[in-house]
Amino acid sequence: MPYSITGAPRVFGDKVVVGQSGGDLGVRGFVSAYDVNTGARLWKFFLTPNDPAKGPDGEASDPIMAKASATWNGQWWAIGGGGTVWDAIVYDPDFKQLIVGVGNGSPWNQQHRSPGGGDNLFLASIVALDPDDGSYVWHYQTAPGETWDFTATQPIMVANLDFGGTMRRVVMPIRLRKPAAKLVVGS
Repeated sequence: MPYSITGAPRVFGDKVVVGQSGGDLGVRGFVSAYDVNTGARLWKFFLTPNDPAKGPDGEASDPIMAKASATWNGQWWAIGGGGTVWDAIVYDPDFKQLIVGVGNGSPWNQQHRSPGGGDNLFLASIVALDPDDGSYVWHYQTAPGETWDFTATQPIMVANLDFGGTMRRVVMPIRLRKPAAKLVVGS
């Protein structure tokens, strides 16, 4: 499969966390953690379900994959599914959670990867994992049934914000915008 890495690995505590890219090329997205001292893989969490006929992957994502699979249709596994974590990875030390931003589906057009619709969890989602074992904690899907390349892979910040006198811990994807192009008229 044409997996690649375009984002920097993230290091916290005794772990190195790595995502990958290739969602546009038919890969199945995942994020994995490694021991910083030995390089041994500690866990792996898939962001799109596998072929249901193959059963569980034997990975940290197994317990939540039945819920995710119910939001897909057709034979998405034949073309990968997408859902790569190619940049947005952040560790929240206050809640002790690893938060990842998930990319688009593969192919982009939902009618090709999941005929009949469905939310296609965990595409275009922010997903929180337990950094110790990679288990699922929570998610927020920014574009259910994503078919427009509206990914959730922008850099993520975690901060405390005051909401009407109550401090709250929040997760904020940072949408970077390009400056408007200048029109230059020649003489």
